[in-house]
Amino acid sequence: MRRRLLIMLLVLLALPWAAADESAEPGVPFENWEVLRLKARKLMVLTGRVEMKLARGAERDVLETETVARAFGGSLADTRTRSVVEHGNGRSLEYTSRSKKRGRNYRFGPESFVVEKLWRDPDVKDASWEVTSSDTYPNPGAAVSSIMVGESAIESPPLYDYYAMILQLGRSELRKVGDEMVFQVATSKGPRAFRVTVGEERDNRRKLINLRTGRKEKLELRELRLRVTPADPEAADEGFMNMEGETELWIEAESGTLLQISGKVENVPGQVHIQLAEIG
Repeated sequence: MRRRLLIMLLVLLALPWAAADESAEPGVPFENWEVLRLKARKLMVLTGRVEMKLARGAERDVLETETVARAFGGSLADTRTRSVVEHGNGRSLEYTSRSKKRGRNYRFGPESFVVEKLWRDPDVKDASWEVTSSDTYPNPGAAVSSIMVGESAIESPPLYDYYAMILQLGRSELRKVGDEMVFQVATSKGPRAFRVTVGEERDNRRKLINLRTGRKEKLELRELRLRVTPADPEAADEGFMNMEGETELWIEAESGTLLQISGKVENVPGQVHIQLAEIG
């Protein structure tokens, strides 16, 4: 009897469907990710993390981010954002940003957008947000919609919030070295142009945790390096961990998925690198 059971066990282990089940597990979801988790560490100077969650809809997509960082033992960033964008072209419809005591609301219309700056007392539990200022800025693409080419009107260039622009990189035509695009980005000081240029292409190996399988995977990826340069660095108050001026992004070449962010953070020496650690 024991011999028969041993033979049956060996036969079951050898059946082809056992290997087929393993190969049928989902791969790393670069094309349809829902969660990205990036981490930063700079010796004893800085630690931080960025989590991005994307919910896709038939008409609208919602991107939520959470950024937490500490430098020299003190809080550097603790911010949550929410971007509601038009599905397809990524045009911003709503944007909110919240930190411990400051916040911003952006409301986008066809010809202008409104920026409300908010404040609350961090020492009062469940304190309500107060509007400290409200400014209206023109949409720089609104006038373009009236220009006719033949029998067709030129579609006005979309206006993005900063994180909506990052999301749109994966849907853009940035595919090879030398490709360049200019994005109009809404900031609290008005619309600002951001120039994005593909500066380098490389094959690189990365280790990522696939949240859908729970496994750490070693991947050979084709990556593109993007230079993101605000036309007015001093006026551009957007970005990961409040990075200043030009930032550098590495994206997965086929899907445009964000893999790494590098830039200068105030009062932190050298470049800060935030790298993708988990995807699901």
